Amino acid sequence: MINKYSSTTDFVGVLDIKIINKLNLDFEPQNIYIGSTNKKHIRKKHNEEFEKYIDKLPEIIKEPTYVGVHPSRGGIEFIKEFDKNVLVAVRASRKDTLFVRSLYYISYSKVEKYLEEGTIKKIKP
Repeated sequence: MINKYSSTTDFVGVLDIKIINKLNLDFEPQNIYIGSTNKKHIRKKHNEEFEKYIDKLPEIIKEPTYVGVHPSRGGIEFIKEFDKNVLVAVRASRKDTLFVRSLYYISYSKVEKYLEEGTIKKIKP
């Protein structure tokens, strides 16, 4: 469980082989975490998403609708359709540990654009 207001680092999911293969990533399966500074960032910059979806991070990572790699930052993006599309950005730390960096809404038009460009791929029908 994510302790959303604490200074703890919390486990939120696993980068699994299915996603690694789908995106042709140079990673082994490994755990994904969220740290206190990332929780603070999301709460400050994306408060609505924080309050509504921070507890759904494990679900978004385990069962995304779309996945992709950010074209310039190289982070892994997990997108899940709820009442809105929610994007979870994950990047490796200097020690190659995967951390959730952000959580925010992404418009349907951007999802369509990214699909057309091949930036993201559909996982679930």
